[in-house]
Amino acid sequence: MQNRTGTVETSEYWVVRIRTDAHLEPWLGETLAPLALELEPEGTSLLTGTAADQAAVFGILLRLRDSGVSLNMLWIQRRKKSEKGNQG
Repeated sequence: MQNRTGTVETSEYWVVRIRTDAHLEPWLGETLAPLALELEPEGTSLLTGTAADQAAVFGILLRLRDSGVSLNMLWIQRRKKSEKGNQG
């Protein structure tokens, strides 16, 4: 369904958690917004957040691949928005 601005509204979103094998440079973390970047003590990085749709998830994964980032863990879950319109 499209809203007044012409964008498509969906009733779901995607929760994303990605751990990489090494610390990511801050500039790369900025390009992966809306995911938050956390540099972990073990030398890994954790990216967490939500994506609007499946295409956004694939876009994140493609940016990581194109940057040569090795993944240690990938967790993605599709969720329904509550009837009140909130995520979660």
